[in-house]
Amino acid sequence: MIINELQTKIMIHLSHYTYLSTEQLRSLTGRSLSYIRSQIAILAQRQLVKSFQVVVSAKREPNLYYLTLHGLECLQANEKALPDAVRIPLNSTVAVIGDYHHRKRLIDVQIAATMFFQKNEIELQLFQRYFDKIGNNRKDKNLESTTKIILDNGQYYSPDSVMITQHNGVQKLFIVELFNDKNTIRVLNSLAKSAKSISIASASSKYNVQADAIVLSAFTYPSIMQAVIKRLQANQKFSPIKDLFYFGTVEGLTEDFTAWKTIDNTLIQFTE
Repeated sequence: MIINELQTKIMIHLSHYTYLSTEQLRSLTGRSLSYIRSQIAILAQRQLVKSFQVVVSAKREPNLYYLTLHGLECLQANEKALPDAVRIPLNSTVAVIGDYHHRKRLIDVQIAATMFFQKNEIELQLFQRYFDKIGNNRKDKNLESTTKIILDNGQYYSPDSVMITQHNGVQKLFIVELFNDKNTIRVLNSLAKSAKSISIASASSKYNVQADAIVLSAFTYPSIMQAVIKRLQANQKFSPIKDLFYFGTVEGLTEDFTAWKTIDNTLIQFTE
């Protein structure tokens, strides 16, 4: 089956990111929305891609497209270079994705990170998301998120994302959280788990990185970010590890991925 250049790019991006909207594909390819939609329609007609009909709170949202097994076979038959980890949804029958906005915005952050690191010649060695799974529930009953991190006393948590970069031979480990709601207490509890994983080096141990994990927290709502920062500034127990936690808004980070700041307004340095 013959596929053109843009169709190939669309399918390869889907194999890497799992889910993408037409707007996200526009950012990745630089092509117009109308042309992307026309090519997506052709791919869908050929059963090379499919889409989720997404409804959130009774409102129809933009579709998220994904690669089918047939699409993957087509790329392989055309000898196209694929990502190390090809991602195809485990369940293609889902009609409503409960965490649609959270998932889509997390992929926005992943796209921004990938494009920034490529531009600045920083190797992005790993980017796992909470919805990337290993194991299975049908046979072994051991399906779990790839980002699962063991704490202690039998406890664990699965951060939204984990990424590893390398620059000039130095590896860095990042725990990436995306906070899409207005529950400040939930945010603080989540950050406490990340702080615990740093104190016992569980994330560093799992990913075999010889450095403390750095926690990046992206917020949909700037007011919630400021409320969380204010609470952390008043918490003396947070002071010893404050330089390992950075904060930013999704909107700001998709424009400038270096906009992460600590509670003291220190900007992140990805190349140091």
